[in-house]
Amino acid sequence: MDHYLHPSAQIGEGTRIGHFAVVMEEVVVGENCQIGNGVIIHPRTRIGSRVRIDDHAVLGKYPRTAAISILTLRPQYPPLEIGDDVFVGAQAVIYVGARLADKVFVADLASIREEVILEEGVIVGRGVTIENRCRVGEYTKIETEAYITASTVIEERCFIAPMVCMANDNYLGRTEERFKHMKGPHIKRGARIGANAVILPGLSIGEEAVVGAGSVVTREVPAYETWVGVPARYLRPTKPEQLLQNCLPEVWQRLQEKDRKDPS
Repeated sequence: MDHYLHPSAQIGEGTRIGHFAVVMEEVVVGENCQIGNGVIIHPRTRIGSRVRIDDHAVLGKYPRTAAISILTLRPQYPPLEIGDDVFVGAQAVIYVGARLADKVFVADLASIREEVILEEGVIVGRGVTIENRCRVGEYTKIETEAYITASTVIEERCFIAPMVCMANDNYLGRTEERFKHMKGPHIKRGARIGANAVILPGLSIGEEAVVGAGSVVTREVPAYETWVGVPARYLRPTKPEQLLQNCLPEVWQRLQEKDRKDPS
């Protein structure tokens, strides 16, 4: 045997573990999973069934801070939880306290920090960084090398194009005042953000809004509007044929039913 499996770990039937993988104490892995070569699974991680973890991924990593970091770590985090039918790419790093629902796809080299919630069907592209305490709604797509700053909310069925950058500190690391206002953007249901756009701290991108490629968003973008430019300004309404209710009517209907059941 050329991998390490702690005696307290529970491995489901049909699961295969690659060369030089390390599965630490109290890890639970479901049935018919594939654990790649050199994968590290930290203590208490929970993995569902039919999950594939590619080579050298790290699961359940505990966060560390620099000596002068403003981030305060908790004494303990809940375990990393990964649902069924999830894919985690090579050299991806997913931290303790994160939760990945069923059918999530995390590509190679992505980094998902502690206390991030990825709802069902979310796609996280190659090299994406999602900082701590973010939530990403179901079937949202975050493309290659996008940066999602801490405390950001992205709702369902959004599209975040490659190299999008989001910020949460208008004070750029100076003054004590910044701690009162530090907040990531809120990207609402069905919104789409073009490649290389920048979204400044605490701003809301409205439902089904569109932000053009290369734009710098410095104020709230209303629902159903397209904004472009530096700074971003109103261009036109979102094209009707691109709205969820018109191009994905079954999805739209399910979302409306979800809202009726949970008005919050």
